[in-house]
Amino acid sequence: MFTSLTRKVTPPLTVSSTSASSCDFEILPNDVLSGRGNASKKHDGNVHFRTLVQAARDCYVGFPPSKKILVSQAVYDAIKCLEPPGRFLKENTMLIGGGSTWEELSEKEAVSKTSQALREGQPGVKRSGACPTIRDYELEPRLNEIKV
Repeated sequence: MFTSLTRKVTPPLTVSSTSASSCDFEILPNDVLSGRGNASKKHDGNVHFRTLVQAARDCYVGFPPSKKILVSQAVYDAIKCLEPPGRFLKENTMLIGGGSTWEELSEKEAVSKTSQALREGQPGVKRSGACPTIRDYELEPRLNEIKV
């Protein structure tokens, strides 16, 4: 649904940790990084994620509460269907020695973060009527698979 948006891709980052128990972790261009600051804000995956969220916000606002999860899941699926597949990552800074590593969020956590992003700024958003129906998403069967 949202995967047709084109975007510029930069080479992957390699983040190393100072902890002896962790190894280098390659952050790929399609990954969505949780956190604040310019590193996550400017990362290609986050820029694309925000574009998808902005495109889906009208649908999210227009759907009844019980169906909003379908929009969140569609954005999540669009990130996961990229080549290479995007991952939702969070930084773990609670390591001995002050190092950090990145770990992947569960689907439940990532969809929850996506829902949060879709809610941000919602009061100023008006439904434009440009939102496709739920059937256009072809995600209704997925609703039963998601345990949010």
